[in-house]
Amino acid sequence: MTQSHVPDMRPNTLRQSVGLVDRLCTDDEMLDYILEAESSRQSLERYAFELNRQVGESAKATREAEMSAQGKSDFLAMMSHEMRTPLNGIIGMTSLLESKTMDEAQHECVEVIRRSGETLLAIIDDVLDFSKIEAGCLRLENTDFDPARAVLDAMKIVERSAAAKSLTLSSQLDPALPPLVSGDVMRLRQILLNLLSNAVKFTAKGEVVARAELRSANSGGFELYFSIADSGIGIAEEQQSHLFQPFSQADASIARMFGGTGLGLAISKRLAGLMGGTIGVESRLGAGSRFWFTIRVAAPAVPPLQPEPQTVAASPAKGLRLLLVEDNPINRKVALLMLQKLGYQVDVANDGAEALQAAAATRYDLILMDCVMPVVDGFEATRRLRAAGGYSAEVPILAMTANAFADDRKACLAAGMNDFLSKPVRQSELATKLDGLLQSAACPLTR
Repeated sequence: MTQSHVPDMRPNTLRQSVGLVDRLCTDDEMLDYILEAESSRQSLERYAFELNRQVGESAKATREAEMSAQGKSDFLAMMSHEMRTPLNGIIGMTSLLESKTMDEAQHECVEVIRRSGETLLAIIDDVLDFSKIEAGCLRLENTDFDPARAVLDAMKIVERSAAAKSLTLSSQLDPALPPLVSGDVMRLRQILLNLLSNAVKFTAKGEVVARAELRSANSGGFELYFSIADSGIGIAEEQQSHLFQPFSQADASIARMFGGTGLGLAISKRLAGLMGGTIGVESRLGAGSRFWFTIRVAAPAVPPLQPEPQTVAASPAKGLRLLLVEDNPINRKVALLMLQKLGYQVDVANDGAEALQAAAATRYDLILMDCVMPVVDGFEATRRLRAAGGYSAEVPILAMTANAFADDRKACLAAGMNDFLSKPVRQSELATKLDGLLQSAACPLTR
Protein backbone atom coordinates (compact mmCIF):
# COMPACT_ATOMS: atom_id res chain seq x y z
CA MET A 1 0.00 0.00 0.00
CA THR A 2 1.46 3.31 -1.03
CA GLN A 3 1.58 6.07 1.53
CA SER A 4 -0.63 9.04 0.63
CA HIS A 5 1.12 12.33 0.08
CA VAL A 6 0.43 14.97 2.79
CA PRO A 7 1.26 18.48 1.57
CA ASP A 8 3.61 20.57 3.73
CA MET A 9 1.47 23.42 5.01
CA ARG A 10 4.18 25.14 7.05
CA PRO A 11 5.03 28.75 6.01
CA ASN A 12 8.33 28.97 4.14
CA THR A 13 8.95 32.66 4.59
CA LEU A 14 9.00 35.06 7.54
CA ARG A 15 6.19 37.09 6.00
CA GLN A 16 3.96 34.02 5.82
CA SER A 17 4.75 33.14 9.47
CA VAL A 18 3.46 36.52 10.64
CA GLY A 19 0.37 36.46 8.47
CA LEU A 20 1.60 38.34 5.41
CA VAL A 21 1.00 36.87 2.02
CA ASP A 22 3.92 35.83 -0.08
CA ARG A 23 4.09 39.04 -2.04
CA LEU A 24 5.50 42.46 -1.68
CA CYS A 25 3.50 44.24 1.06
CA THR A 26 2.64 47.90 0.84
CA ASP A 27 3.90 50.52 3.27
CA ASP A 28 0.38 50.88 4.70
CA GLU A 29 0.15 47.16 5.42
CA MET A 30 3.56 47.15 7.13
CA LEU A 31 2.59 50.21 9.21
CA ASP A 32 -0.67 48.57 10.30
CA TYR A 33 1.22 45.46 11.36
CA ILE A 34 3.77 47.50 13.38
CA LEU A 35 1.01 49.51 15.06
CA GLU A 36 -0.88 46.34 15.95
CA ALA A 37 2.24 44.75 17.45
CA GLU A 38 2.95 47.88 19.49
CA SER A 39 -0.64 47.93 20.75
CA SER A 40 -0.33 44.27 21.82
CA ARG A 41 2.92 45.02 23.63
CA GLN A 42 1.34 47.90 25.54
CA SER A 43 -1.65 45.72 26.49
CA LEU A 44 0.67 43.04 27.83
CA GLU A 45 2.50 45.66 29.91
CA ARG A 46 -0.81 46.86 31.37
CA TYR A 47 -1.83 43.30 32.17
CA ALA A 48 1.54 42.65 33.83
CA PHE A 49 1.24 45.86 35.88
CA GLU A 50 -2.31 44.97 37.00
CA LEU A 51 -1.25 41.43 37.88
CA ASN A 52 1.66 42.72 39.99
CA ARG A 53 -0.69 45.15 41.73
CA GLN A 54 -3.16 42.39 42.56
CA VAL A 55 -0.37 40.13 43.81
CA GLY A 56 0.83 42.95 46.07
CA GLU A 57 -2.66 43.57 47.43
CA SER A 58 -3.11 39.84 48.02
CA ALA A 59 0.17 39.65 49.93
CA LYS A 60 -0.85 42.68 52.01
CA ALA A 61 -4.25 41.12 52.77
CA THR A 62 -2.54 37.86 53.76
CA ARG A 63 -0.20 39.71 56.16
CA GLU A 64 -3.14 41.58 57.68
CA ALA A 65 -5.12 38.33 58.07
CA GLU A 66 -2.14 36.67 59.76
CA MET A 67 -1.76 39.63 62.13
CA SER A 68 -5.50 39.53 62.88
CA ALA A 69 -5.38 35.77 63.55
CA GLN A 70 -2.37 36.23 65.84
CA GLY A 71 -4.19 39.02 67.66
CA LYS A 72 -7.22 36.79 68.18
CA SER A 73 -4.98 33.96 69.38
CA ASP A 74 -3.24 36.27 71.87
CA PHE A 75 -6.61 37.58 73.08
CA LEU A 76 -7.96 34.05 73.59
CA ALA A 77 -4.85 33.02 75.50
CA MET A 78 -5.16 36.08 77.75
CA MET A 79 -8.88 35.48 78.38
CA SER A 80 -8.24 31.83 79.14
CA HIS A 81 -5.57 32.76 81.68
CA GLU A 82 -7.63 35.48 83.36
CA MET A 83 -10.76 33.33 83.70
CA ARG A 84 -8.99 30.16 84.81
CA THR A 85 -7.05 31.94 87.55
CA PRO A 86 -10.07 32.71 89.81
CA LEU A 87 -11.69 29.39 88.88
CA ASN A 88 -8.62 27.62 90.22
CA GLY A 89 -9.31 29.21 93.60
CA ILE A 90 -13.01 28.25 93.54
CA ILE A 91 -12.58 24.64 92.41
CA GLY A 92 -9.39 24.08 94.40
CA MET A 93 -10.82 25.31 97.69
CA THR A 94 -14.06 23.35 97.30
CA SER A 95 -12.15 20.13 96.60
CA LEU A 96 -10.18 20.71 99.80
CA LEU A 97 -13.36 21.44 101.77
CA GLU A 98 -14.99 18.23 100.52
CA SER A 99 -12.33 16.19 102.25
CA LYS A 100 -13.14 17.71 105.64
CA THR A 101 -15.77 16.53 108.09
CA MET A 102 -19.01 18.43 107.48
CA ASP A 103 -22.66 17.91 108.20
CA GLU A 104 -25.02 17.05 105.36
CA ALA A 105 -26.16 20.63 104.73
CA GLN A 106 -22.58 21.95 104.60
CA HIS A 107 -21.50 19.16 102.26
CA GLU A 108 -24.41 19.92 99.95
CA CYS A 109 -23.44 23.62 99.81
CA VAL A 110 -19.84 22.77 98.97
CA GLU A 111 -20.97 20.27 96.31
CA VAL A 112 -23.15 22.95 94.67
CA ILE A 113 -20.18 25.33 94.56
CA ARG A 114 -17.97 22.63 93.05
CA ARG A 115 -20.50 21.63 90.39
CA SER A 116 -21.12 25.28 89.51
CA GLY A 117 -17.40 25.89 89.14
CA GLU A 118 -16.96 22.81 86.95
CA THR A 119 -19.92 23.90 84.79
CA LEU A 120 -18.50 27.41 84.37
CA LEU A 121 -15.12 25.93 83.42
CA ALA A 122 -16.76 23.70 80.78
CA ILE A 123 -18.58 26.72 79.29
CA ILE A 124 -15.37 28.76 79.20
CA ASP A 125 -13.51 25.90 77.51
CA ASP A 126 -16.26 25.52 74.88
CA VAL A 127 -16.40 29.23 74.04
CA LEU A 128 -12.62 29.57 73.86
CA ASP A 129 -12.21 26.42 71.77
CA PHE A 130 -14.91 27.48 69.32
CA SER A 131 -13.44 31.00 69.03
CA LYS A 132 -9.98 29.55 68.45
CA ILE A 133 -11.30 27.26 65.70
CA GLU A 134 -13.21 30.12 64.04
CA ALA A 135 -10.10 32.31 64.14
CA GLY A 136 -8.08 29.57 62.46
CA CYS A 137 -5.73 29.48 65.46
CA LEU A 138 -6.23 25.84 66.48
CA ARG A 139 -3.24 23.64 65.68
CA LEU A 140 -3.26 19.88 66.07
CA GLU A 141 -0.48 18.07 67.87
CA ASN A 142 1.09 14.79 66.79
CA THR A 143 2.09 12.41 69.55
CA ASP A 144 2.07 8.62 69.79
CA PHE A 145 -0.86 7.23 71.80
CA ASP A 146 -2.98 4.14 72.38
CA PRO A 147 -6.50 4.73 70.91
CA ALA A 148 -8.10 2.14 73.21
CA ARG A 149 -6.58 3.87 76.23
CA ALA A 150 -7.95 7.22 74.99
CA VAL A 151 -11.48 5.77 75.08
CA LEU A 152 -11.03 4.29 78.55
CA ASP A 153 -9.54 7.54 79.90
CA ALA A 154 -12.52 9.54 78.62
CA MET A 155 -14.94 7.02 80.13
CA LYS A 156 -13.21 7.30 83.49
CA ILE A 157 -14.03 11.01 83.63
CA VAL A 158 -17.80 10.41 83.32
CA GLU A 159 -17.87 7.34 85.60
CA ARG A 160 -18.96 9.38 88.60
CA SER A 161 -21.83 11.07 86.75
CA ALA A 162 -23.02 7.74 85.31
CA ALA A 163 -22.87 6.02 88.70
CA ALA A 164 -24.93 8.82 90.27
CA LYS A 165 -27.75 7.95 87.81
CA SER A 166 -27.19 4.16 88.12
CA LEU A 167 -26.30 3.93 84.42
CA THR A 168 -24.31 1.03 83.00
CA LEU A 169 -21.15 2.38 81.35
CA SER A 170 -19.33 -0.09 79.09
CA SER A 171 -16.93 -0.26 76.14
CA GLN A 172 -16.49 -2.45 73.05
CA LEU A 173 -12.93 -2.21 71.75
CA ASP A 174 -11.96 -3.85 68.44
CA PRO A 175 -9.03 -6.28 68.96
CA ALA A 176 -7.71 -5.08 65.58
CA LEU A 177 -7.16 -1.54 66.92
CA PRO A 178 -3.48 -0.62 66.53
CA PRO A 179 -1.73 -0.45 69.92
CA LEU A 180 -0.04 2.80 69.00
CA VAL A 181 -0.85 5.58 66.50
CA SER A 182 0.27 9.17 65.96
CA GLY A 183 -2.20 12.05 66.23
CA ASP A 184 -3.77 14.56 68.61
CA VAL A 185 -4.93 12.45 71.54
CA MET A 186 -6.09 15.49 73.50
CA ARG A 187 -8.56 16.51 70.77
CA LEU A 188 -9.69 12.91 70.28
CA ARG A 189 -10.38 12.68 74.01
CA GLN A 190 -12.25 16.00 73.81
CA ILE A 191 -14.66 14.65 71.18
CA LEU A 192 -15.15 11.43 73.14
CA LEU A 193 -15.78 13.34 76.35
CA ASN A 194 -18.29 15.66 74.65
CA LEU A 195 -20.27 12.70 73.33
CA LEU A 196 -20.01 10.67 76.53
CA SER A 197 -21.07 13.64 78.68
CA ASN A 198 -24.10 14.25 76.45
CA ALA A 199 -25.03 10.57 76.55
CA VAL A 200 -24.95 10.51 80.35
CA LYS A 201 -26.75 13.86 80.59
CA PHE A 202 -29.65 12.82 78.33
CA THR A 203 -30.06 9.26 79.66
CA ALA A 204 -32.21 8.79 82.75
CA LYS A 205 -31.84 5.01 82.95
CA GLY A 206 -30.23 2.20 81.01
CA GLU A 207 -26.76 2.22 79.52
CA VAL A 208 -24.09 4.13 77.64
CA VAL A 209 -21.76 2.12 75.38
CA ALA A 210 -18.51 3.42 73.88
CA ARG A 211 -17.16 1.58 70.85
CA ALA A 212 -13.91 1.89 68.88
CA GLU A 213 -12.78 -0.04 65.83
CA LEU A 214 -10.28 -0.02 63.00
CA ARG A 215 -11.95 0.86 59.69
CA SER A 216 -8.98 0.76 57.33
CA ALA A 217 -5.18 0.67 57.31
CA ASN A 218 -2.54 1.49 54.72
CA SER A 219 1.05 2.64 54.58
CA GLY A 220 -0.05 6.20 55.32
CA GLY A 221 -1.84 5.37 58.58
CA PHE A 222 -5.24 4.29 59.88
CA GLU A 223 -8.88 5.32 59.80
CA LEU A 224 -10.47 4.85 63.23
CA TYR A 225 -14.19 4.72 63.99
CA PHE A 226 -15.74 5.64 67.34
CA SER A 227 -19.34 5.65 68.53
CA ILE A 228 -21.24 6.47 71.71
CA ALA A 229 -24.67 4.82 72.05
CA ASP A 230 -27.21 5.50 74.81
CA SER A 231 -30.74 4.53 75.81
CA GLY A 232 -31.75 8.12 76.49
CA ILE A 233 -34.44 10.53 75.29
CA GLY A 234 -33.47 10.36 71.62
CA ILE A 235 -33.77 13.08 68.99
CA ALA A 236 -36.53 13.71 66.46
CA GLU A 237 -35.43 13.26 62.83
CA GLU A 238 -36.31 16.82 61.81
CA GLN A 239 -34.06 18.19 64.57
CA GLN A 240 -30.98 16.09 63.83
CA SER A 241 -29.73 18.24 60.94
CA HIS A 242 -29.30 21.23 63.29
CA LEU A 243 -27.36 19.44 66.02
CA PHE A 244 -23.87 20.19 64.73
CA GLN A 245 -24.51 23.90 64.15
CA PRO A 246 -23.09 26.38 66.70
CA PHE A 247 -25.32 27.27 69.67
CA SER A 248 -27.88 24.69 68.56
CA GLN A 249 -29.75 22.11 70.62
CA ALA A 250 -32.64 19.87 69.73
CA ASP A 251 -35.20 22.38 71.03
CA ALA A 252 -35.51 25.20 73.56
CA SER A 253 -36.83 22.87 76.27
CA ILE A 254 -33.59 20.86 76.13
CA ALA A 255 -31.57 23.98 76.98
CA ARG A 256 -33.90 24.85 79.85
CA MET A 257 -33.93 21.32 81.27
CA PHE A 258 -30.30 20.26 80.80
CA GLY A 259 -28.37 23.49 80.21
CA GLY A 260 -25.28 23.83 78.01
CA THR A 261 -24.05 26.25 75.38
CA GLY A 262 -24.89 24.15 72.33
CA LEU A 263 -21.24 24.34 71.26
CA GLY A 264 -20.01 20.85 72.16
CA LEU A 265 -21.22 19.10 69.01
CA ALA A 266 -20.20 22.00 66.76
CA ILE A 267 -16.69 21.85 68.22
CA SER A 268 -16.62 18.06 67.86
CA LYS A 269 -17.57 18.36 64.18
CA ARG A 270 -14.80 20.88 63.52
CA LEU A 271 -12.24 18.77 65.38
CA ALA A 272 -13.21 15.60 63.52
CA GLY A 273 -12.88 17.49 60.24
CA LEU A 274 -9.45 18.82 61.20
CA MET A 275 -8.37 15.24 61.90
CA GLY A 276 -9.49 14.07 58.45
CA GLY A 277 -12.78 12.53 59.51
CA THR A 278 -16.49 13.22 59.84
CA ILE A 279 -19.26 12.93 62.43
CA GLY A 280 -22.92 11.91 62.44
CA VAL A 281 -25.89 10.73 64.48
CA GLU A 282 -28.53 8.00 64.33
CA SER A 283 -31.46 8.48 66.68
CA ARG A 284 -35.21 8.08 67.23
CA LEU A 285 -37.23 10.12 69.66
CA GLY A 286 -37.64 8.14 72.87
CA ALA A 287 -35.40 5.31 71.68
CA GLY A 288 -31.87 6.53 72.38
CA SER A 289 -29.08 7.87 70.17
CA ARG A 290 -25.83 6.75 68.61
CA PHE A 291 -23.29 9.45 67.80
CA TRP A 292 -20.33 8.33 65.70
CA PHE A 293 -17.21 9.90 64.21
CA THR A 294 -14.10 8.92 62.30
CA ILE A 295 -10.58 10.30 62.31
CA ARG A 296 -7.38 9.57 60.40
CA VAL A 297 -4.16 8.98 62.30
CA ALA A 298 -0.63 8.20 61.19
CA ALA A 299 1.55 5.24 62.01
CA PRO A 300 3.59 5.83 65.19
CA ALA A 301 6.93 7.58 64.86
CA VAL A 302 8.55 4.66 66.71
CA PRO A 303 7.06 1.15 66.28
CA PRO A 304 5.57 -0.13 69.57
CA LEU A 305 7.73 -2.51 71.55
CA GLN A 306 6.41 -5.77 72.91
CA PRO A 307 5.46 -5.23 76.57
CA GLU A 308 7.71 -6.82 79.14
CA PRO A 309 6.71 -7.81 82.66
CA GLN A 310 7.57 -4.97 85.03
CA THR A 311 7.39 -4.41 88.72
CA VAL A 312 5.18 -1.44 89.56
CA ALA A 313 7.26 1.17 91.33
CA ALA A 314 6.10 2.22 94.75
CA SER A 315 4.90 5.77 95.26
CA PRO A 316 7.83 8.00 96.28
CA ALA A 317 8.14 8.60 100.00
CA LYS A 318 6.43 11.77 101.05
CA GLY A 319 8.33 14.44 102.94
CA LEU A 320 10.22 15.46 99.82
CA ARG A 321 10.98 19.16 99.58
CA LEU A 322 9.28 21.12 96.80
CA LEU A 323 9.39 24.75 95.69
CA LEU A 324 6.09 26.38 94.75
CA VAL A 325 6.48 29.42 92.48
CA GLU A 326 3.19 31.35 92.25
CA ASP A 327 2.41 35.08 92.28
CA ASN A 328 -1.38 34.92 92.83
CA PRO A 329 -2.06 34.74 96.60
CA ILE A 330 -5.29 32.69 96.26
CA ASN A 331 -3.76 30.15 93.87
CA ARG A 332 -0.67 30.02 96.05
CA LYS A 333 -2.80 29.16 99.08
CA VAL A 334 -4.75 26.49 97.17
CA ALA A 335 -1.60 24.80 95.85
CA LEU A 336 0.14 25.00 99.22
CA LEU A 337 -2.76 23.30 101.00
CA MET A 338 -2.95 20.55 98.34
CA LEU A 339 0.79 19.87 98.50
CA GLN A 340 0.85 19.79 102.29
CA LYS A 341 -2.12 17.43 102.31
CA LEU A 342 -0.17 15.12 99.95
CA GLY A 343 2.64 15.08 102.50
CA TYR A 344 5.24 17.30 100.84
CA GLN A 345 7.40 19.93 102.52
CA VAL A 346 6.90 23.14 100.55
CA ASP A 347 8.76 26.44 100.25
CA VAL A 348 7.12 29.34 98.43
CA ALA A 349 8.45 31.91 95.95
CA ASN A 350 6.31 34.81 94.71
CA ASP A 351 7.97 35.16 91.29
CA GLY A 352 10.74 33.81 89.08
CA ALA A 353 13.43 35.98 90.67
CA GLU A 354 12.66 34.62 94.15
CA ALA A 355 12.59 31.11 92.68
CA LEU A 356 16.11 31.50 91.31
CA GLN A 357 17.37 32.69 94.70
CA ALA A 358 15.63 29.82 96.53
CA ALA A 359 16.92 27.18 94.10
CA ALA A 360 20.46 28.53 94.50
CA ALA A 361 20.23 28.13 98.28
CA THR A 362 18.31 24.82 98.54
CA ARG A 363 18.33 21.58 96.56
CA TYR A 364 14.66 20.87 95.84
CA ASP A 365 13.27 17.55 94.66
CA LEU A 366 10.85 19.32 92.32
CA ILE A 367 9.75 22.84 91.38
CA LEU A 368 6.15 23.80 90.56
CA MET A 369 6.39 26.82 88.25
CA ASP A 370 3.70 29.32 87.29
CA CYS A 371 4.35 30.89 83.88
CA VAL A 372 2.90 34.42 83.93
CA MET A 373 4.52 36.33 86.81
CA PRO A 374 6.04 39.78 87.40
CA VAL A 375 9.77 40.52 87.65
CA VAL A 376 10.90 37.20 86.07
CA ASP A 377 8.30 34.92 84.48
CA GLY A 378 8.32 31.13 84.69
CA PHE A 379 9.74 30.59 81.20
CA GLU A 380 12.77 32.81 81.83
CA ALA A 381 13.31 31.38 85.31
CA THR A 382 13.31 27.85 83.88
CA ARG A 383 15.74 28.78 81.10
CA ARG A 384 18.13 30.30 83.63
CA LEU A 385 17.94 27.24 85.86
CA ARG A 386 18.68 24.90 82.97
CA ALA A 387 21.54 27.10 81.77
CA ALA A 388 23.13 27.08 85.24
CA GLY A 389 23.96 23.37 84.90
CA GLY A 390 24.48 20.86 87.68
CA TYR A 391 21.51 20.29 90.00
CA SER A 392 19.53 23.15 88.41
CA ALA A 393 19.70 21.49 85.00
CA GLU A 394 18.26 18.24 86.39
CA VAL A 395 15.60 19.24 88.91
CA PRO A 396 12.15 18.34 87.52
CA ILE A 397 9.97 21.38 86.86
CA LEU A 398 6.19 21.10 86.58
CA ALA A 399 4.41 23.99 84.86
CA MET A 400 1.24 24.75 86.82
CA THR A 401 -0.42 27.53 84.87
CA ALA A 402 -3.72 29.01 83.71
CA ASN A 403 -2.34 29.02 80.15
CA ALA A 404 -4.18 25.98 78.82
CA PHE A 405 -3.72 25.83 75.03
CA ALA A 406 -1.54 23.32 73.20
CA ASP A 407 0.85 26.11 72.17
CA ASP A 408 1.30 26.97 75.85
CA ARG A 409 2.29 23.40 76.63
CA LYS A 410 4.83 23.47 73.81
CA ALA A 411 6.26 26.75 75.12
CA CYS A 412 6.67 25.22 78.59
CA LEU A 413 8.49 22.16 77.26
CA ALA A 414 10.64 24.33 74.97
CA ALA A 415 11.73 26.42 77.97
CA GLY A 416 12.94 23.26 79.72
CA MET A 417 10.01 22.26 81.93
CA ASN A 418 9.33 18.54 82.28
CA ASP A 419 5.53 18.51 82.28
CA PHE A 420 2.45 20.71 82.18
CA LEU A 421 -0.66 20.97 84.37
CA SER A 422 -3.34 23.53 83.52
CA LYS A 423 -5.47 25.32 86.08
CA PRO A 424 -7.91 24.74 87.66
CA VAL A 425 -5.81 22.06 89.34
CA ARG A 426 -7.43 18.97 90.85
CA GLN A 427 -5.60 17.36 93.73
CA SER A 428 -5.80 13.90 92.12
CA GLU A 429 -4.24 15.21 88.88
CA LEU A 430 -1.55 17.04 90.82
CA ALA A 431 -0.69 13.90 92.81
CA THR A 432 -0.45 11.84 89.60
CA LYS A 433 1.84 14.38 87.90
CA LEU A 434 4.12 14.64 90.93
CA ASP A 435 4.36 10.88 91.39
CA GLY A 436 5.18 10.42 87.70
CA LEU A 437 7.96 13.00 87.73
CA LEU A 438 9.45 11.88 91.02
CA GLN A 439 9.43 8.19 90.01
CA SER A 440 11.11 8.85 86.70
CA ALA A 441 14.66 7.52 86.57
CA ALA A 442 15.74 10.74 84.87
CA CYS A 443 14.51 12.89 87.74
CA PRO A 444 16.41 13.36 90.99
CA LEU A 445 14.79 12.12 94.17
CA THR A 446 15.88 12.81 97.75
CA ARG A 447 19.58 13.39 98.07
